[in-house]
Amino acid sequence: MKTLHKRILSVIAVAFMAVLTVFISAMQPQATVFAAGTNETQFEKTGVLDDLQSSKEFNIQNYPFQETSKPQMHVINVVEYCYSFRANQRGNYGLYLYVYNPNGQDILTDSIANKVQIAVKYDSSPVTEESKPTDYEKFRLQFCSKSAGEYKNLFYKFKVMDHKSADGKTIAERVNSMARRYDISGIELHTRGKDTADEYPLTGAYALSDTHKGYGSFTFTGYAKGYGADEEAESTLNMSVNKLETVELEVKHTFYRTKTSTQIDHQNQIDTVYFSVPKRLFDDYGRLQRIKAEWYEYVTKEILVTSNQEFYNAAKPYEGKPVSSGDPNSFGQYKYNKEVGYSLGVRAGDAGDMWLAQWGWNLGENFYHPACNILYYMFPTADWCDIKEYDPYADNVEATGGVSSNRLYEYIKSYNKSFEKGTLPIKMQSISADLFEDDIDESRKMDNERGKIQKGYSYYDFDAELDLQEWQGWGDNDHSFWENSAMVGFWNALFGKVPEESGKTISPIQVIEKNSLLMKLSDTELSDELFVNYADIAELRKTYNEAITVSGKDDEEKVLVLFRFAVTDYLSMPTDIMKINETFPNLSKHTSGQAYVAKETVFFDFDVIQLSFLKGEDWTVIPCVSSPIDIVNAITPPTHIPDDTPWWQIVVAVLLFVVVVIIVYKLIKGVLSLIFKR
Repeated sequence: MKTLHKRILSVIAVAFMAVLTVFISAMQPQATVFAAGTNETQFEKTGVLDDLQSSKEFNIQNYPFQETSKPQMHVINVVEYCYSFRANQRGNYGLYLYVYNPNGQDILTDSIANKVQIAVKYDSSPVTEESKPTDYEKFRLQFCSKSAGEYKNLFYKFKVMDHKSADGKTIAERVNSMARRYDISGIELHTRGKDTADEYPLTGAYALSDTHKGYGSFTFTGYAKGYGADEEAESTLNMSVNKLETVELEVKHTFYRTKTSTQIDHQNQIDTVYFSVPKRLFDDYGRLQRIKAEWYEYVTKEILVTSNQEFYNAAKPYEGKPVSSGDPNSFGQYKYNKEVGYSLGVRAGDAGDMWLAQWGWNLGENFYHPACNILYYMFPTADWCDIKEYDPYADNVEATGGVSSNRLYEYIKSYNKSFEKGTLPIKMQSISADLFEDDIDESRKMDNERGKIQKGYSYYDFDAELDLQEWQGWGDNDHSFWENSAMVGFWNALFGKVPEESGKTISPIQVIEKNSLLMKLSDTELSDELFVNYADIAELRKTYNEAITVSGKDDEEKVLVLFRFAVTDYLSMPTDIMKINETFPNLSKHTSGQAYVAKETVFFDFDVIQLSFLKGEDWTVIPCVSSPIDIVNAITPPTHIPDDTPWWQIVVAVLLFVVVVIIVYKLIKGVLSLIFKR
């Protein structure tokens, strides 16, 4: 029996030493090795601290908890596991990242926002250490393990989730089997309490590998035991590390709305992000020709904004609920929800209002009112009709009849009244898809070799010359008297007071260097020249001044870059509230100027991926370390207050005009007759 016990203990000891040898080999600074053994498929389940402590290069005392003014994350090791040039032996292949989290932040391990940015294309094939990256993508991270106990949240282990890129290949299929190169520019991690992830650069700080040549570009040569050409050979796996040039961006957003579009009640919305870029990149690599970004794009359902508190109080409980009743095509019948007692529609005269055949709200013009029986957004606001002049960029948008960006954004995140269409594939799948249309603007859609813009996940590499942003204003087209009347009202149209605003064609990329004459313009002029929200001009000037000012030996001169990535349609339409008189429908009370409906495009997790510079015929692509942002613009009132002139006054005015014309004609005819008789 004692002999049996000794044999069992001997087997256990041998097995333990074998596993320990694997982990020690794995954590060597120049030879990140995992030999083929009995437990390859279990590597995802090994503990992060066990892995780290198996390396002689790791000393836990070098990784303390710290309080820093700015949160930090450090990728301290990159591990390639079980790569084989044989496709049928790649079942255990994986790329793993070890993260040191000195602030002990609580990373949401199941968030799809946890990503790493890796190069997916180079200027030569096969890829060598001399090759230049030409394209980057984000890859999701699969959580493996984290440290616990007295080291809680100090270390995390992630696996890169491989996927097919635009070239139709995965990372495993693309790499050079003799020298697998992984260029990693940054890691995005989503911590508890934040709406978006934060991206951190790979600085090489605290790394287990030798970083004297830099950090970020990792090249693996050789193979783990059992995965090379000679399956019996011992492991020859080795890792070398080189510098990868990146640029860190602090991305800020602004928007601009024209007063008109080619359609009544519509405006053009120009979305722009801006940031500072070191001047040396322009000096070394030439002009900034392209900017690549990714985001999730959606168009909101109609958003109702009203200053009529009585109507708001009555309708608010029905938000997100169907409340229709009756046949919407039943002419002359006012059917409505009796508990609410209101109907809502665009004013088109009493005859037009007869088409309001169900409660809820109906949108349209003249006699056309397509039924919409569910209200997803509803906001009370100031009496915007009392505002004498349209001001979409007032410091206090709420006081001018609008809905602030923060207010709308918080509403979208907290909405929980209906999930008929499920949720969006972002934000821990917490946002209701019911809040958004089934598609985006047709003019926005794009699908070519530089990217794809669509509803949901989009990415595109914008060229400064090939992707000009265009839009039109009301003054670009000839409009009939009645179109102008619908736009600005009967009397304004009669006396020629119609918008003359014209459209523009601009580059998506604008660079503003030191001593630019643009920055000498007044705030109003600069807003209109750069298509920047007037309320954001102060922040733009601050960013510019900080960019061109060099503060200390660790600072450098920068230039300001404006990146106009989207021109979309914005709807802001005056809407009537109709309080139903059930006994005498034709005497129902109409209230105008106290409600409007808006729709806009929003962008979630907008992230700048890379900057591409062109010098002569030479391209240089610099990956960006840029935390994603959510873009939900403020809702602003219609640009033109609806014309409340009663229909009978318009008829009388037309008749009087005809009578005057007839009288003048007869007078002229009589005068001419007398002259010629003489």
